[in-house]
Amino acid sequence: MRMRLTLLTPLFLCSGIAVACLNNADFTTSAPEARFISSEILVGGKVMLRSSTSDDGHANADLVWAYLPNLEFKPTEDFTQSQKKYLTGDGIHFADKKNERSIELKIAYGGRAWVRDLKLEQKADAWVLSPGEAERYANYRWIQRRAVEALCEVNNGKPAKPRQGKD
Repeated sequence: MRMRLTLLTPLFLCSGIAVACLNNADFTTSAPEARFISSEILVGGKVMLRSSTSDDGHANADLVWAYLPNLEFKPTEDFTQSQKKYLTGDGIHFADKKNERSIELKIAYGGRAWVRDLKLEQKADAWVLSPGEAERYANYRWIQRRAVEALCEVNNGKPAKPRQGKD
């Protein structure tokens, strides 16, 4: 009996050490966080064009907004039914001079902007924002309050300088 205990003691000791090591191992640091980012263009409350992308979850609202020029938007059923009034020789032009809140450009984690006009160009079987459209509305968009602290200047990723108040 004593012989058995002598032989089993190292086995129990090793298995106990192995369990302790596995309990303390951190298996969560190997995979980065991924985030799905959807984007839509709405006219009169109806989704006309839709796109999506993803990132590692670390980009702030300004950097996510800067994804817009590279997104390829696909038409929805609502767009196909009413596309004749928006198609021009150059692409798509959503315009409403009377109601400034009828056209909405939004991207998850980047904000939303209500605009009076928005232009897109065709790229293969999709649509992309015309050059300068995303930048044009960057300062007029709405973002979630918790995203304000992490804002930076669009296009260069540097932290924004705090605004100086007038005394």
